Amino acid sequence: MKKLFLTALFALTITTQVQAICLTTTSQYSGSLPANAEVTAYGPFSVSQGSSCLSIGIESKVEGINGRYTPLLILETLEGSRWNRIQASSHGSLSTTVAPGTYRVRHHNERANPMVYSGSTSIKR
Repeated sequence: MKKLFLTALFALTITTQVQAICLTTTSQYSGSLPANAEVTAYGPFSVSQGSSCLSIGIESKVEGINGRYTPLLILETLEGSRWNRIQASSHGSLSTTVAPGTYRVRHHNERANPMVYSGSTSIKR
């Protein structure tokens, strides 16, 4: 019984250490967003499964420079020749686990006035 417990504990320790070796890259960006328009803020970028991480995660954040309005944050994936929306947030951040593929981050300004934004996208793999 003691040997079985130690084997399970060892396996859990190794799994935890392997997951801790995930590589995270973060890119920061800023730009202007015309009134009633949508722009690609980051990408397209391709992600693949890392050798030591169990999943691929994408986290993106955006805020309006003026601090009063945050544009709609959209994550899209390329399927064939079409971009498909997989997640959107009007709260300034999103985080999701994805499969290997090609992605892009877009911002949509629903207001009648142009705005300036800053954001970042992190990829963990």
